[in-house]
Amino acid sequence: MALREARADTKRGPELSAALEVASLVLPTAGLLDANKAVTTGADVAMPVGFHFLYRQGRLALGVTASLALFALTNSAYSGTPELPRTHERGYFQLAPELRVFVHDSGPFEVSVGGKAGLVMVADRYANVSSLRVPSNYGVKTVSVRSEGVVAMAAVGGAWRFGRIFSLGLDLRAGALAVPVGAACLPGGDCPTMNGLYPAFELGVAFAVIRGL
Repeated sequence: MALREARADTKRGPELSAALEVASLVLPTAGLLDANKAVTTGADVAMPVGFHFLYRQGRLALGVTASLALFALTNSAYSGTPELPRTHERGYFQLAPELRVFVHDSGPFEVSVGGKAGLVMVADRYANVSSLRVPSNYGVKTVSVRSEGVVAMAAVGGAWRFGRIFSLGLDLRAGALAVPVGAACLPGGDCPTMNGLYPAFELGVAFAVIRGL
């Protein structure tokens, strides 16, 4: 009976799935700016929250993924003065088509390989972190400089299906962000800090709802 169930799982009909993912995005060579406005040698780490919408037929799934990393896990002391210190951090938005091929689909467990390739927006955020109350005519506390590029990542992942319509999965992605030169600095001197090719890694945990068609 177990063998018949496993065979039946590999012959599933078409399905739609919607997944919510919390991930960690690591850019090992994308250092932030230090107090002298020089790029540090450390990594930049952010926490994207994203969605995956997939249509699956047999072992092949196609769809779209989007993620927004508003929560930076790294920042640096940047310029400013002792009385008005500032920090530098980044946020990321990704939007890309996604492909998955299920190489193992037996019982409740699945293993897939695939990838995504699409657009990325990078926001360099410069914030005043002083506890002093600053008059509003001095300017806003946080300013952002946006730049755009492309992202491409290969992926491998596994998932556990339970309750017939739910799954819990873990995905590891590796690839790169490419950001061309071109975005202008703000009048105050705050500039975009990423231009070129940057290795990128993501590790995400996703909860999905699946519906057969």
